[in-house]
Amino acid sequence: CISRELLWKLHLEAAQIQERASFLTSSNTSVIIMQNHLQSCRRSFVRAILSCPPNLCWKVWLASGRMELTAGRTSIARKLFMRAYNVVPDKGRSTVLLECARLEEFVDDVKLARAILCKARNDNDSDWKIWLESVSLELRCGRRRKAVELAQNALDIHSCTGRLWALLVQIRHEDGEVKQSDVLIRALSSVPKSGEVWCEAGRLHLNPFVPTFDLERAELYLMFATKFTPQYGDSFLETVKLELLKSLLLPLTAPFVEQVKKMLDSNELCDDGRLVNFACEAALSFVNKDCPSCPGKEMFPLEIDSAL
Repeated sequence: CISRELLWKLHLEAAQIQERASFLTSSNTSVIIMQNHLQSCRRSFVRAILSCPPNLCWKVWLASGRMELTAGRTSIARKLFMRAYNVVPDKGRSTVLLECARLEEFVDDVKLARAILCKARNDNDSDWKIWLESVSLELRCGRRRKAVELAQNALDIHSCTGRLWALLVQIRHEDGEVKQSDVLIRALSSVPKSGEVWCEAGRLHLNPFVPTFDLERAELYLMFATKFTPQYGDSFLETVKLELLKSLLLPLTAPFVEQVKKMLDSNELCDDGRLVNFACEAALSFVNKDCPSCPGKEMFPLEIDSAL
């Protein structure tokens, strides 16, 4: 026998399982069959609401609103989100406002989405996720300057949030490596154990077309990223890029390394890591040379071309 305190969770899980099943089979079945699956899902949501404690009903309203939004019924989803907002405790209000803003952006009402996020930011205990979504919204709309301004304002309040620092480092990419490195140093000073920030540090040194290219440092920083925040998937994706560069790019630059070594005077010392970085830049500059008769991509070996 399941206690009443847990019964609503069982119905909620059943509703979400039926929701996933209906959408997974929607591409192979008719709309009528999908709607039948969703009707079973809606009935489970009703049972969850009826058995749910009053202080937790907002979670069920929110989950059902997400389901209706995915099904394309935006007006019903909006009403369900409003029900969730009317009963949610102060602690969970930001979560509901996030969903409301995403709904309005989904229906192309960006102005209303901005207004909702602005209201959420003005709360005294505004969640850092509200600021993160505000910055992401401006980036999706192509307003980079506004995104930088919001990110800096967010860090004045949430200075120990790694996700916000990492996003600011990403945004600063267009300003050049120097400004991006300055932001990165500030970020590491504020959140030295943030895997997201260390991942951005590794990504900065993985780009072969900038002076900061350094595979050894990238490997070290990505190791820190996976150690401090192992649940952050981007760190593992960047590690895959690192292994591709090491296995495909380094053999391509081997002749350049040997050539540079021969050109160095006996009194002029240079470690192998710097030689490899220099050779990689030289090789990529040669490969990507703007030549009408020899496009850069055709000069790659076949295995590198397929990997890119």
